[in-house]
Amino acid sequence: MAADRSFPDRLEPDSTNPRLLFAVAGAVLLLLALSFGMVLWFYTANVPERGAIVPRQFPSPQLFRDETDERLRAEGEQRARLKGYRWVDRDKGLIAIPIDEAMRMIAAKGANGYAPIDTAPQGGAQ
Repeated sequence: MAADRSFPDRLEPDSTNPRLLFAVAGAVLLLLALSFGMVLWFYTANVPERGAIVPRQFPSPQLFRDETDERLRAEGEQRARLKGYRWVDRDKGLIAIPIDEAMRMIAAKGANGYAPIDTAPQGGAQ
């Protein structure tokens, strides 16, 4: 069926009008330029011009001038917690003991050093 078709020997004439093409392209560019100009005009007319807000005097940094005192104080508190006795929870009977004493107690248990802790007797004198 396709072989039965006959193709004309003459090609379709060029109907492109270059003047019309350039006129449409120019109109589009002119419209874009006018739109951009109107947006720029509207922006400058309605948006106030603001610069960066610069403080008159910068605040001084809130840093430790000598952190040695702070470090020594924190280490002292940590040492006191590790070397002293204190209540952790008085209602449950939990007491923190010095780390050296706790290590001695675990070492004295030998192979059972990490076995579950024996519970304190209930109803004992406080």
